[in-house]
Amino acid sequence: MFLYIMRHADAGSGRDDAARALAATGRDEAKLMGGWLAKMGIAPTVVSSPYIRAMETAVLVAETLGGLDVTQDDRLASGMRPEDGAALVHEYGGGNGLLLVGHVPDVGELASHLLGAREPCVAMGKAAVACIQLERSGFGGGVLRWHLNPQLYY
Repeated sequence: MFLYIMRHADAGSGRDDAARALAATGRDEAKLMGGWLAKMGIAPTVVSSPYIRAMETAVLVAETLGGLDVTQDDRLASGMRPEDGAALVHEYGGGNGLLLVGHVPDVGELASHLLGAREPCVAMGKAAVACIQLERSGFGGGVLRWHLNPQLYY
């Protein structure tokens, strides 16, 4: 199975961290990444953190991928542990793959965990996507196939 781990796109500031919405640049980043994924023929199950900026990122990517549904899961909120991310893979994974949209440092720690690293080794810039081919959903169960960052475009 292919797992796509994505950090939310660029967000504005605000006092309530969970309510921060995407900035205009973040909307552009999400659409750009969705376009890249669409060119690769990717149509995964999409699951997002409940935070506004993550949901907006997930929805924009899902729309670009042909109007896919987005499932919100509280376990992807800021502070997710790698073990919780692995449980999400087990629960939602399969079929055409899985796209998880979350926050740093959580998404980088999940990718590192799945790659078998004891310390974080995957840097996730805003709207970056890491593709991991999974043999199993636990520690060391995957291989990094590629990592895309929208800042490469700008």
